Parts: sequence; C-alpha cells; structure tokens
Amino acid sequence: MGNDRKAVKAADEAGVMIPSDVKKALAKKAREKLEDTWHTEDDFRKKLGQMPDDELSAAYIPDVYQKDIYTIDYEILKAWGIKLISFDMDDTAADSEAGEPSQTAIVLFRDLKRMGFAVALLTNGKDAEGKKFAEKLGADYAAEAKKPYSTVFKAVAFDFEEQHKEFLERSQMAHVGSHFSKDIMGGNTFGITTCLVRRAGKRGKSVAEIAKLVGVNENHIVRAELKNRGLWYAHHQYEKGDQYYQMGEEPGYRRNGRPACGIALQAADSLIQKVNADRNTVYSLDGLLRNSYKQKKAAAMKTLYAHLGEDIVFTGAEDGMEDMRELEEHELWDGELSAFIFTAGCYSVRQARRLYKDSGEVDYTQRKPAGKDAVATYKERESRRFLFHLGCTGEYREVCEISAKYKGEDSVGNEWVHLCLAATGFSWNEDIDFICTVKSRGASDGQAALFVCKNYMGSSFSVQYWYRLTPDGTVKEYWIHPYNEDTFKERWELN
Repeated sequence: MGNDRKAVKAADEAGVMIPSDVKKALAKKAREKLEDTWHTEDDFRKKLGQMPDDELSAAYIPDVYQKDIYTIDYEILKAWGIKLISFDMDDTAADSEAGEPSQTAIVLFRDLKRMGFAVALLTNGKDAEGKKFAEKLGADYAAEAKKPYSTVFKAVAFDFEEQHKEFLERSQMAHVGSHFSKDIMGGNTFGITTCLVRRAGKRGKSVAEIAKLVGVNENHIVRAELKNRGLWYAHHQYEKGDQYYQMGEEPGYRRNGRPACGIALQAADSLIQKVNADRNTVYSLDGLLRNSYKQKKAAAMKTLYAHLGEDIVFTGAEDGMEDMRELEEHELWDGELSAFIFTAGCYSVRQARRLYKDSGEVDYTQRKPAGKDAVATYKERESRRFLFHLGCTGEYREVCEISAKYKGEDSVGNEWVHLCLAATGFSWNEDIDFICTVKSRGASDGQAALFVCKNYMGSSFSVQYWYRLTPDGTVKEYWIHPYNEDTFKERWELN
C-alpha cells in the first residue's frame, strides 16, 4: 500500500507540473506502461537473474551514455562511419510537452542532416500525431515499431538503401533511446551502435516515476540488476568525467576499477578492444552473420566451451568469410530472393533469403518454395515498401536459410545440407547469431564440425538453438531454454 500511496502522490504532483491538456495523455501513458510490464515482471526478473555477467553487459550496456540527445558527440559517430541514426521518439526526441518539436530539437535534426546523417524516429506507440512530429524534424517515422524486435531496424536500413541507393552495414547504424530493455537491448541484439540518454520532458519522467514506485518499470529493474552486479553505477547528480561517456570511451568508475566489478570490467575491456579493433574496418555486406558478432561472438564461444569442454579449437569463426560471394540470378534455388556463399573452416556455407509458402494449409517450416511468379511479385512489392515490412504476406514468408557442405579431407559428395532457417513474426524474431567450425585439440582441421547458432526472441524469453553438421553430413540440433534446466545438462558432441 505504501508504494500505491506514493504512486498516487507522484501522479498528483505530475498533474500540477503538467498542463491540463496533457493530463489525459499522462494517464494513458502510465496505464499502457503498467499493462505492458506487469504481467511479465516475474519472468523478466528471472531472465535477468539467470544471465551471466558478460551476456548481461552485452545486452544492456550502451556504447554511449549521455544526459540527452544534445550532448552526444555526433562528430565521433560520424568518424566511426555511422550513416543512419534512429531515435526513440517518446521521452527521447520528444522533449516538449506541447506535442510539437522544440526549437532545440529542430536545430539538432537540421544539423544532423547537414552533417550527412539520415535520421528516423521510432515509437512503439500508435500515435498518429507522431508522423507530423517527425515531418517537422525532417525525419522518417515508424509507429508500432515493436522494439526490441529487430524488424524495425531492418526496415529502416532497407528504406535508407532505397532512398540513397547504397548498401548499409549494421556497423553504419546507431540508435538513440532512453529505455534499457527496448532501445539498448534491441539495438545491441541487432548489432548496431547504441546510445542511452536520460528521459526527456516532465511527462516522461513523471510516468517513469509512477511505474517505478509500483515496481513495474523495466528500466528500473534492468538498472537495479546491473547495479547489483557492479556493471552500472548510479549517479543522482552530474559527476564530470565519471557518469557519462562518448563512443569509444569508458566512464570513470570503470577506469578506476571499483571493487566487485572485476568480471564486468574484463567484459567491458574486451568489448572496447573489439570496438577499437573494428573502428577502421569497412564491411562489405549485411546478412545476419557478421556485424552482430560485436556483442555475441564471445558469448557464443563461451557456450561451446561450456558444453564441449575447454580442449577445443576454433578453426573457422568469422575470419573465413572474406571470400563471401553473392550468387548470380541463375545460381539461385527455387524461392530464393538472394544468396551468398562463404567458407567456414572446411565447409562451404550458403546463406539465403528465401520465400516459402505459408498459409492455412502449408506452414513455412515445411520448406515448400514459392514459385517464380510469387517471387517476382514479392520483389516488386518489396521495392515499394516503406517501414512496415515484416517478411510475411499471409501467403508466403521470407526466411534466412543456412545450408552447408563439407569440402575437407575425404570429401565425397557435393550435396548441400539444410541446417536451419530463421524467420520473423509479429511478436517474435529469429536471427542467425554465430557460425564457426570446431575440432578437438590434436585433430586435423578436416575433422572439425560446423556449428550454427540461431536465437529466438519472444515477448518474455529467448531460446538458443545450435545446429551441428559433421563431415559425414549428419545434422543434430541442441537447444538452450532459460526455464528448462535439462537443456543445460544435455551432452553435446563434436562427432
């Protein structure tokens, strides 16, 4: 009851601070926040509690942390090769209570475009007024973005490519938001640069305070978990050189090495070294394989060590992708929209965007390819889409499909073996996170097995699926479910 009374008091105070014409909006916003979070609070806390420190850091620690969108050093982002910046609209870019962009925001977005950035506003809400808000800022706009799912980031990247007629890497994208779970975790999972800022505007701060008092604010839950493990340090007042940091920097409390932060500092140091190493790298194509390694490679390799033992050697993990080649039209299989082939150790890997039938009678997992006419129609529709494409039409579903074939010692056949496919739905998302080859120490490279990791992300939990291909063409699936202890105990094999 104490928290309830505090919440009511906070709401009353919010009503005093906020003009009467936005009180209803405040109440609606608070109600949506409570409804959106309350039913998953226990699951959410449990999920966070089960995540190792390095995975928690990779998911929720941003690349940049600043007071607001005006204190981010965009020159640094430009130097790092960023071309597209998306902003969360609610409580981030919308720093005014009047429903209109502030003059400061208008000037900032004008300057960003003059610097050569493409800009977009994203919101999980359904507010039609947001489009007018975005137009006044000269930004693209996407409502019902469903963050943290990656669909909207993919769509924004595609729209950039359509407008600018050039390919956009994930390393060239950045997202700015005020929410750990929706903005930072969503961006980190997708593999783009993430920038966390404090909530803007009195309305957003008041709503957050109300939700925090009744215990249902995801930002508060994530921050508390990070603080408890020494991965985040709370400042109630500005501390120069310690609280905020720009791209490629560390906050003072990490540099100074506070007690109980050993594991976190190691993870942060490794991540920063990786980012610095990649600073001048120019990537050549997208896919669902490479740029996301920024956050996921270490965690994936740690999983394989845990299940296969410490006496393993990685013979192909990312480095062999330099020979990646896009296939010509005549090389595509039925239903394929595009495909690439690259080498991973002693295997050739084929990654394709493929269209499968998906209706009441046929499920896309049955792998019945769409015909040439359907592919042509889909491509034509795709060329006209804006920001709301979900990879499914009601009759067909687009997937990322992985196939491979062994080409090492004693190679006999020349057949491609299907390993897995990853798709996107309205409330879930699948991504191919990691591909590598692994052998026992002392074995020849040609005896390595190919491992592919697919990550499923739902509304309240995620599941890892691992696929193993051995030289004899055998495929086996392993899976790791956060709420099923048996999946952590299953014996994995190399052969």
